[in-house]
Amino acid sequence: MITDTLLKDAFSQVRRHIDPHSPAGEETFEIFRGDSFQGIIFRAKNALKAALYLRAALLSARINGTRTDCRLAIGVGSLEYRPARRVGEMDGEAFRAASRGMELLVKRNQRMSLQIAPGVSSSTPGNTNERELMTELLLTDAIIQNWNPTQAEAMKCWLLSKPSGLPGAGSPGTGRTRGGGRGRLREKARGAWDTQQDIAAALQISQGAVSQRLKRAKYWAIESVLQRYEEIIQGCTIPGEENDPP
Repeated sequence: MITDTLLKDAFSQVRRHIDPHSPAGEETFEIFRGDSFQGIIFRAKNALKAALYLRAALLSARINGTRTDCRLAIGVGSLEYRPARRVGEMDGEAFRAASRGMELLVKRNQRMSLQIAPGVSSSTPGNTNERELMTELLLTDAIIQNWNPTQAEAMKCWLLSKPSGLPGAGSPGTGRTRGGGRGRLREKARGAWDTQQDIAAALQISQGAVSQRLKRAKYWAIESVLQRYEEIIQGCTIPGEENDPP
């Protein structure tokens, strides 16, 4: 399936450039039931960027005019059971939180959710962090659903850039896909970009066209949400995360 190929390529980019902390030889994503997938992000602060990258990768692809998108539920919490290297055989609060989030997405016909597991501690009382982030995700999703394929492609490159790489710019638990896919763009050897000129070369367009696509995709709003998400998650204590590889 083209969607499988597209997802596997996106998973590889997430592992290499957004969350390169998984143990060697351990699978971090798995596709199951045809159009569903789940995965682990070993640094919770990277989970939202990974989720946005996966959606951008799917939305940049169309087959026979069919829009490709997915529902994504992020669960923040511990990983308690790792009997094998397959994601599908693992368990923990993060997986259970993501499952609750997916159930809510289906009921509410939404595309992104975030659930913080009870075992995650924070100086902020109650579920204030979760409520704030869910509000921000709903607004973010409203922006994403207006991306056309060329804007999504530009955002896909932007999300892989270094935090300070572009001028003016700085665990998905489970997901379900709909639609098809399309070909890869050219990329630098290491698969990431430092400047808008790099993205322009990869997409074989002008730097001005890259700038326009990013502006129309409202990258500055996405950047603000990512920064706020990282601030909140870095203020939380997630059991076991300090034991992950550096």
